Amino acid sequence: MKNKEKSMSQLDRSLLQKQNKFFQSFEEKEVKVILDQGVINRYKEGEVIFWERDPGDTMFIVLTGQVEILLKEGEIEEVLAILGPGDIFGEGSFATKAPRTAKAMATKDTYVYVISANHLEKLMEKYPKIAAKMLLELLKTVCFRLHITNKRLSTG
Repeated sequence: MKNKEKSMSQLDRSLLQKQNKFFQSFEEKEVKVILDQGVINRYKEGEVIFWERDPGDTMFIVLTGQVEILLKEGEIEEVLAILGPGDIFGEGSFATKAPRTAKAMATKDTYVYVISANHLEKLMEKYPKIAAKMLLELLKTVCFRLHITNKRLSTG
């Protein structure tokens, strides 16, 4: 990732807490602790965040803007998901350290919070309750996606 890191003071944490669905169950001080463990990157419209098969040990939370998750089938790119504020992506590679299974691209000017496995370990050591709350939010997202996928397959 290029020089895209954004200072935490440049984003209003209380606004994030109110408007970003991922952070709505957190207190403002918890949001500060979480955001201080990772970095915020800015991507311009059309900029690729990561490519399919890129190595990955980071996950992303969309703070503002929009991201498309794309999978290339031959010459055609299929849109798997359109994500907005509060949505998580990259969690599969984050958990398994496996290569990325799809491409992520900003479709509007976008800010994302990036946390690495290393940052999460530090959060777990210093703030275990906040880390547990964060992991629960991640689990809810993964379970919701699994439920949607199961529904699609059963009606397929």
